[in-house]
Amino acid sequence: MSEPSKLRVVYAAESSLDAHLVKGLLEQRGVPVRIVGHHLEGGIGELPAGGLVHLLVPEDWVETARGVIEDYEARRAGDAPGEGDAVWAECTAGTTQAGEGEDAEPPAAWGLGTRDWLLITAALALIVLLLFGGTR
Repeated sequence: MSEPSKLRVVYAAESSLDAHLVKGLLEQRGVPVRIVGHHLEGGIGELPAGGLVHLLVPEDWVETARGVIEDYEARRAGDAPGEGDAVWAECTAGTTQAGEGEDAEPPAAWGLGTRDWLLITAALALIVLLLFGGTR
Protein backbone atom coordinates (compact mmCIF):
# COMPACT_ATOMS: atom_id res chain seq x y z
CA MET A 1 0.00 0.00 0.00
CA SER A 2 1.49 3.37 -1.00
CA GLU A 3 1.89 6.16 1.48
CA PRO A 4 -0.45 9.14 0.88
CA SER A 5 1.17 12.38 -0.21
CA LYS A 6 1.71 14.96 2.53
CA LEU A 7 -0.33 18.14 2.34
CA ARG A 8 1.39 21.53 2.21
CA VAL A 9 0.00 25.00 2.88
CA VAL A 10 0.05 27.01 -0.34
CA TYR A 11 -2.20 29.94 0.53
CA ALA A 12 -3.24 31.88 3.65
CA ALA A 13 -6.60 33.40 2.77
CA GLU A 14 -8.01 36.69 4.04
CA SER A 15 -11.43 35.08 4.56
CA SER A 16 -13.48 32.01 3.72
CA LEU A 17 -14.78 33.79 0.64
CA ASP A 18 -11.23 34.40 -0.57
CA ALA A 19 -10.31 30.78 0.21
CA HIS A 20 -13.24 29.37 -1.74
CA LEU A 21 -12.46 31.62 -4.70
CA VAL A 22 -8.86 30.41 -4.86
CA LYS A 23 -9.97 26.82 -4.23
CA GLY A 24 -12.23 27.06 -7.28
CA LEU A 25 -9.37 28.39 -9.41
CA LEU A 26 -7.13 25.54 -8.30
CA GLU A 27 -9.82 22.92 -8.93
CA GLN A 28 -10.32 24.30 -12.45
CA ARG A 29 -6.68 23.41 -13.10
CA GLY A 30 -7.18 19.91 -11.65
CA VAL A 31 -5.34 20.62 -8.39
CA PRO A 32 -6.72 18.66 -5.43
CA VAL A 33 -7.17 21.19 -2.63
CA ARG A 34 -8.51 21.29 0.92
CA ILE A 35 -9.59 24.29 3.00
CA VAL A 36 -8.76 24.29 6.71
CA GLY A 37 -9.54 26.82 9.41
CA HIS A 38 -12.68 28.31 7.86
CA HIS A 39 -14.76 27.19 10.83
CA LEU A 40 -12.54 29.27 13.15
CA GLU A 41 -13.78 32.54 11.66
CA GLY A 42 -17.06 32.33 13.58
CA GLY A 43 -15.16 32.12 16.85
CA ILE A 44 -14.05 35.74 16.67
CA GLY A 45 -17.35 37.22 15.56
CA GLU A 46 -17.53 39.84 12.82
CA LEU A 47 -13.86 40.83 12.99
CA PRO A 48 -11.67 40.03 9.98
CA ALA A 49 -10.07 36.63 10.50
CA GLY A 50 -6.91 36.96 8.44
CA GLY A 51 -4.45 34.12 8.77
CA LEU A 52 -6.90 31.51 10.04
CA VAL A 53 -7.99 30.01 6.72
CA HIS A 54 -5.45 28.04 4.68
CA LEU A 55 -5.46 26.02 1.48
CA LEU A 56 -3.60 22.71 1.47
CA VAL A 57 -2.51 20.69 -1.57
CA PRO A 58 -0.53 17.46 -1.94
CA GLU A 59 3.24 17.93 -2.29
CA ASP A 60 3.10 16.82 -5.92
CA TRP A 61 0.82 19.77 -6.76
CA VAL A 62 2.56 22.58 -4.82
CA GLU A 63 4.36 24.05 -7.84
CA THR A 64 1.23 24.10 -10.00
CA ALA A 65 -0.84 25.58 -7.17
CA ARG A 66 1.67 28.34 -6.50
CA GLY A 67 1.63 29.31 -10.18
CA VAL A 68 -2.17 29.59 -10.15
CA ILE A 69 -2.08 31.59 -6.92
CA GLU A 70 0.60 33.98 -8.22
CA ASP A 71 -1.54 34.61 -11.31
CA TYR A 72 -4.60 35.22 -9.10
CA GLU A 73 -2.73 37.66 -6.84
CA ALA A 74 -1.30 39.55 -9.83
CA ARG A 75 -4.77 39.94 -11.36
CA ARG A 76 -6.22 40.97 -8.02
CA ALA A 77 -3.54 43.62 -7.64
CA GLY A 78 -4.23 44.83 -11.18
CA ASP A 79 -0.74 43.98 -12.42
CA ALA A 80 -1.79 41.48 -15.08
CA PRO A 81 -4.58 41.58 -17.64
CA GLY A 82 -7.19 38.91 -17.12
CA GLU A 83 -9.65 37.16 -19.37
CA GLY A 84 -12.44 39.19 -17.79
CA ASP A 85 -10.91 42.50 -18.88
CA ALA A 86 -12.21 42.18 -22.44
CA VAL A 87 -15.67 41.23 -21.18
CA TRP A 88 -15.70 44.19 -18.78
CA ALA A 89 -14.59 46.56 -21.55
CA GLU A 90 -17.38 45.26 -23.80
CA CYS A 91 -20.00 45.65 -21.05
CA THR A 92 -18.95 49.19 -20.18
CA ALA A 93 -18.47 50.43 -23.75
CA GLY A 94 -20.66 53.44 -24.43
CA THR A 95 -21.65 54.00 -20.81
CA THR A 96 -21.06 57.24 -18.98
CA GLN A 97 -19.19 57.58 -15.73
CA ALA A 98 -20.77 59.21 -12.69
CA GLY A 99 -19.85 62.88 -12.49
CA GLU A 100 -19.73 63.46 -16.26
CA GLY A 101 -22.86 65.58 -16.23
CA GLU A 102 -25.27 62.68 -16.68
CA ASP A 103 -26.63 60.10 -14.31
CA ALA A 104 -24.59 56.95 -14.80
CA GLU A 105 -26.67 54.03 -15.99
CA PRO A 106 -25.71 50.39 -15.54
CA PRO A 107 -24.28 48.88 -18.73
CA ALA A 108 -27.05 47.86 -21.11
CA ALA A 109 -25.18 44.64 -21.90
CA TRP A 110 -26.07 43.39 -18.41
CA GLY A 111 -29.73 43.41 -19.45
CA LEU A 112 -30.83 45.28 -16.34
CA GLY A 113 -32.79 48.48 -16.57
CA THR A 114 -33.40 51.14 -13.94
CA ARG A 115 -36.53 49.33 -12.73
CA ASP A 116 -34.53 46.14 -12.20
CA TRP A 117 -31.88 47.97 -10.18
CA LEU A 118 -34.58 49.60 -8.04
CA LEU A 119 -36.13 46.19 -7.34
CA ILE A 120 -32.76 44.71 -6.43
CA THR A 121 -32.01 47.65 -4.12
CA ALA A 122 -35.43 47.39 -2.46
CA ALA A 123 -35.00 43.64 -1.94
CA LEU A 124 -31.59 44.14 -0.34
CA ALA A 125 -32.94 46.89 1.91
CA LEU A 126 -35.80 44.61 2.99
CA ILE A 127 -33.37 41.82 3.82
CA VAL A 128 -31.24 44.17 5.92
CA LEU A 129 -34.31 45.42 7.76
CA LEU A 130 -35.53 41.89 8.44
CA LEU A 131 -32.14 40.74 9.68
CA PHE A 132 -31.18 43.73 11.78
CA GLY A 133 -34.35 45.76 12.31
CA GLY A 134 -35.69 43.79 15.27
CA THR A 135 -32.45 43.30 17.21
CA ARG A 136 -31.64 45.42 20.23
